[in-house]
Amino acid sequence: MVVEVEIIGLKQKTLFALCAQHGWDPLFFSATEDAVNVADLERELEVCSAAGEWNLCSLLLKASRKKADSKLLQNVTSFDRQSAYGLVTKRKTRPHLRFLLFFRPYLKYQAQNSLRKILSEEMLCPQIFGRKKNAHLAEQWGLEMKYWHSKGHYNIVLALGERAKLLNLEHYLVVRYLTISAAALTRSNMLILLKGIQKSPNRSRSDYEKAIIDAWSADPGFSEYLNLLRKVIAFRIRKRKLYFNLLENFEQECIEFELNKRLAAFFAGS
Repeated sequence: MVVEVEIIGLKQKTLFALCAQHGWDPLFFSATEDAVNVADLERELEVCSAAGEWNLCSLLLKASRKKADSKLLQNVTSFDRQSAYGLVTKRKTRPHLRFLLFFRPYLKYQAQNSLRKILSEEMLCPQIFGRKKNAHLAEQWGLEMKYWHSKGHYNIVLALGERAKLLNLEHYLVVRYLTISAAALTRSNMLILLKGIQKSPNRSRSDYEKAIIDAWSADPGFSEYLNLLRKVIAFRIRKRKLYFNLLENFEQECIEFELNKRLAAFFAGS
């Protein structure tokens, strides 16, 4: 839930400058003296997190907590956990301990601890690992990844997949679900970013349309991007009263015609 409450003493320009220092062009902050709205903070954190700007998320939260009490910011605590996932996937096993991974008891101990730690970030617990007694560790790990992928927890699957690499847990299930979850998470995050651009007072409708086309060009197999573009085109057609005499009976054909024109213009300019 987005809370429309101001954080007294925290100015928009403070967080705007913080974003600029880290190369992020904010969608919901402005370089003004106005107070930061909790709703704007939550929206900015959402798009920053989707873009993988975990360090910036942490800094924005830190700056906000200096001026607001925990109750006011209770709806943004989930971004602490999301930032932690970025750190989890980057952690390395200490070099002088890596040789111990060749010993099965130590590997099993490390795997169990790593799995519990990753899942505990979302207050979850293992569902497969440790229960398939006839399966070796790498297969159990892959089955755990498969389970969380089926539940839509792609960030968990990515953290598990990266950890599997460090633990030398090799299995086709690990590779498969790391790959497809990465693709699913990328698409999910891109939709969050596009929604942020659409809602942003700092971006135009043309910026939104261009962002959709750029996203589609990088991943043309994902049809949802073109569906979003069709909605933009439909809005423009109605607003500008284009094809006025045709809309009643041929609205979809008009939309598709405009869609193809935009894609053709994109390819001609690329």
